Amino acid sequence: MTLECSESSRPVEVPQTRTCGCAEPPKRICDLCYSARSVFLACSRVCLERHQREQHAAENGDAEARARTAARAYNRQFPDSWQRYAQHRQRVMALIGSLPPDAEICVFGAGNCSDLDLDMLACSQREIHLVDLDGDALERSRERQSRAVRDKIVLHPNVDFSGLLQHLDDWGERFPDRSALGRSAVSAAQRILRELGRSFAGVVSTCVLSQLAVPFQHAWVSSRANWADLLSALSAVHLATLAGSTRSGGRGLLVFDVASSKDTPELAQYGERPSGELPELVAGSLARGALTLRPRPKDLLSLLSSPGLRPLVSEAELGAPWLWDLGDATQLVYSLSFVHP
Repeated sequence: MTLECSESSRPVEVPQTRTCGCAEPPKRICDLCYSARSVFLACSRVCLERHQREQHAAENGDAEARARTAARAYNRQFPDSWQRYAQHRQRVMALIGSLPPDAEICVFGAGNCSDLDLDMLACSQREIHLVDLDGDALERSRERQSRAVRDKIVLHPNVDFSGLLQHLDDWGERFPDRSALGRSAVSAAQRILRELGRSFAGVVSTCVLSQLAVPFQHAWVSSRANWADLLSALSAVHLATLAGSTRSGGRGLLVFDVASSKDTPELAQYGERPSGELPELVAGSLARGALTLRPRPKDLLSLLSSPGLRPLVSEAELGAPWLWDLGDATQLVYSLSFVHP
């Protein structure tokens, strides 16, 4: 549930919406009581923090810290989805099989590692670098492995893939213009690469791209234009991070979900058809306007051809889509691979 304002700054109606009571249009959402059924809207950070002190006894006004805490809580809520992710994991591991063997592989968004077969990776790779915002989930994932596998795993905890969480509060009050947003995106990608401190022969991102906007969606009310600019910036940061952390001659792989049956119910019906028909089914739904892809795979492919990324990328290719059954929803998933020349 992303809250948008029209260009006239009138908020979209939301069931059980409460407000700070001020005349000014809302800009902020209380992330502490955010749910699909109820939200609290505030016109400013001052009003938001007053609500959080009074209703949640929250003295910590740092939205970034709360976003990090929320990520850890989510992973603890679903610590082991190994069985449920089986078919999706097979698709991911088949794609990872195209990466250079007996080298160092880096996985962004590893989290609980339910979509990775670490035993298989340990058999084919010299080192496995796992990167995530939630360091606790990475520790749990490593501890579940045998000693031989654990010895090959290197953890990179507390990494903000968006690179922009630090702006949750200030941009919630005043969103930057495109020029400032672009500069922030470049700085964010550079900062993430400095945190990693090295490059890899194989780099993978496992369905983390769609999660980068969630902390912002749980914190802001903004215009459609601002959301579009933010989502473009987040995609650019992530692609620049993947390309920049892939060494020359190495390969990068982005696995990303673009639609959910929660928004497009007919996606769940696709699973009843042969998998080979899926591209045609998707094309038909797009033509009828019954399906919207966010992000659009071809837009990500175009981003890799932008001036800033073009020197780092060659042989970029979109893979065929597949369905990921999450139990309560079905996701449509694509892959995008490239070589770092």
